[in-house]
Amino acid sequence: MAANPWLKRLLLPNANQAYNLYALMQAADATLAWAECSKLQIQFDVDAGAARFKIGNEDISATEYGVQLVASQAWGIEAIEQNLIFLKNIWVFCDTADQYFSVAMVVH
Repeated sequence: MAANPWLKRLLLPNANQAYNLYALMQAADATLAWAECSKLQIQFDVDAGAARFKIGNEDISATEYGVQLVASQAWGIEAIEQNLIFLKNIWVFCDTADQYFSVAMVVH
């Protein structure tokens, strides 16, 4: 069973490509069974330079996104009820290849 809280550093290997957050998380940890959580924080790597990291839905692109982060910035979300954040609905995107970001997730 996956750790709770789940704390990992993930890689976006290609620039300008949409990645499903849950798929990246499962690739990093085969024991991850939760597709929902109650608290989630995503932080763009401190060494990202001028890269732009975007968070959105499956239609994410360079111009379509909900949140944009630069180096060391973080975005967090909490559900009022337990485990109502659906990880499969969150996509990430970066304009620069080989960029890392960190995920902190709590499941209730």
